[in-house]
Amino acid sequence: MGEVGMIPEGIECCLGQRMVLLRTNPELCDNYFLLYSLQSRYVQHQISWSEGTGTTVSNLRIPHLESIKIPIIPLEKQRAVSSILRNLETKIVLNQKINENLERQAQAIFTAEFVSEANPKWRQGHLSDLVTIKYGKDHKKLADGLYPVFGSGGIMRYVERPLYDKESVLIPRKGTLNNVIYVNEPFWSVDTMFYTEMRFPNVAKFVYHFVKSKDLASMNAGSAVPSMTTDILNALELNIPDKETLAKFENLVAPMYLMMEENNRQSKMLLIIRDMLLPKLISGEIDVL
Repeated sequence: MGEVGMIPEGIECCLGQRMVLLRTNPELCDNYFLLYSLQSRYVQHQISWSEGTGTTVSNLRIPHLESIKIPIIPLEKQRAVSSILRNLETKIVLNQKINENLERQAQAIFTAEFVSEANPKWRQGHLSDLVTIKYGKDHKKLADGLYPVFGSGGIMRYVERPLYDKESVLIPRKGTLNNVIYVNEPFWSVDTMFYTEMRFPNVAKFVYHFVKSKDLASMNAGSAVPSMTTDILNALELNIPDKETLAKFENLVAPMYLMMEENNRQSKMLLIIRDMLLPKLISGEIDVL
């Protein structure tokens, strides 16, 4: 409840029954200003709670939506606010695209080194030779904090303490099985995600790209909900390179990962700035003209 987004101009789409389409009067309201207003804490609180009852809203009905109060400022100022916030989001999106490109490059290096030009002298083994697969844990009783909680879709929240504090590869146990995640910071993994402990140095990124190259969804062990098991993962066959080759791969891709980490840190800071600026800009506390 309360998630809002923008449909780009000229895009044709169909809306589900639980979605509402808002159209603005361009002479009175800027589209992006309305979007940012709806994303503000002030409006999100109105969306999440029913006025006068103090109860959560399970279904946002049109009368409730129409009663929501949003700030009204001159159109020129609306556009100025939108411009500032859109510039921040543009940089965040750019960082994401750069990271996606860097990861594709690292995956291409992996394929060249370990698939196309695999050394026939490397010994045959299984994923269990390189990692220990561990179960994630429930996070609901944890207080908010600094450490990211990872689900199959990425970061869900931040909590008071980590479950694990070393380099790891996270693999979905339930749901979207192909959403494999590489982590190199203290973290918490939810109970529907496996995390891994490395048995040797310089193997985490190798393991990540190896698992990413597999179609885990096709190995589904569930019926109603797609599921993965430790037995399936542990039994994945692979060529195990020598230590020198693994170190060489680590040295090749490590600068890419450092750049991705820096982009992620920058984007996180930009999100903090955006969330701090949003209410001040919309309320007029910070003058934009």
